[in-house]
Amino acid sequence: MLHGDNSVNILINGIKIERVRYVKFLGVYIDEYLRWDEHIQQITSKVAKNVGIVNKVKSLITSKLLLTLYNSLILPYLSYCNMIWSLGSSTQLHKLIILQKRFVRIISNANYLSHTDPVFYSLNLLKLTDIGQIQTLTFMYKYHHGVLQTTFVNYFCKVADVHSCFTRQSSMQLTHFLCKNKPKENYNKNYRAQVVE
Repeated sequence: MLHGDNSVNILINGIKIERVRYVKFLGVYIDEYLRWDEHIQQITSKVAKNVGIVNKVKSLITSKLLLTLYNSLILPYLSYCNMIWSLGSSTQLHKLIILQKRFVRIISNANYLSHTDPVFYSLNLLKLTDIGQIQTLTFMYKYHHGVLQTTFVNYFCKVADVHSCFTRQSSMQLTHFLCKNKPKENYNKNYRAQVVE
């Protein structure tokens, strides 16, 4: 099917399935091209509203309460299924990163141009990209130790099982995994993750 071609009809039990731009499933907006743009836009809208509200009352509440508000109003949106949608458009993600930094500056009462790395560190908070990395590493750790559901049992294979070539990383105590995707159309992506043994 060509990009943008809507001529394909899918029938289930003789009933035509309507094509939609996106659908909400378990709180995640899945768009037709799996770009996650709709989901990121929805999150950005909700987070921006919460940041705006807190910005108006910041002078009336303490930093400790602001941190509690961050953990209850912002962090759940940034954390839920982050491992999946954080692979979306960097342009869309940049808006969320800016909003997260703005809220962290509000908590610390920092200047709007101040660097946020020390603030994240002092507040013991993870950045949006770090949340995705932690979730991915946790997933791969669970996979490596057989803790995940049986759905994922044969989903990955070790790179060492694919070829026995000596590489720089084969001398390290790292295990590389390749995602076993079935080729779709003309592409097949291999995703890598490393687990320290």
